[in-house]
Amino acid sequence: MEKGTALIRRNVPIHRQVQKTKTKSSERSVDLSPELVEALRLLSRRRREEWFAKGETEMPKWVFCGHRGEPFQYSNFRRRCWLRALREAKVRERTPHDLRHSYASLMLLAGEPLAYVSAQLGHKSPEITLRVYSHWIPGTKRAARHALDNRSAENP
Repeated sequence: MEKGTALIRRNVPIHRQVQKTKTKSSERSVDLSPELVEALRLLSRRRREEWFAKGETEMPKWVFCGHRGEPFQYSNFRRRCWLRALREAKVRERTPHDLRHSYASLMLLAGEPLAYVSAQLGHKSPEITLRVYSHWIPGTKRAARHALDNRSAENP
């Protein structure tokens, strides 16, 4: 986090068993925005104070964890945190996984290179990203078909 990145090395699927990432390409370094880095620093500081105030001598391995330092159980996280946050933000219900799609779409709309977005998502190749998100890449909309007419008129 200090370098503005998060290392993705493990996964905790709904069944809650910690495991390696799905594929080798899923193990990656993900860039974090400066605002997110600051929010995570504040969270870490607060958690450290809470943890040591309880008499614990070691910090949990997980950034987001339960009261005993274990990974969140998905159903508890969804019910206690996720749905409450959506209601307070007045946002329609969606899954945490939907944020992944929002992230990819926003990055592509901002003009980030397809290969970069693909690597951030942990896709094995940019082709996977292209297949799922091609409609979010600027210039791939139907209006671009007129560009052919304009070019042929300029270069007879």
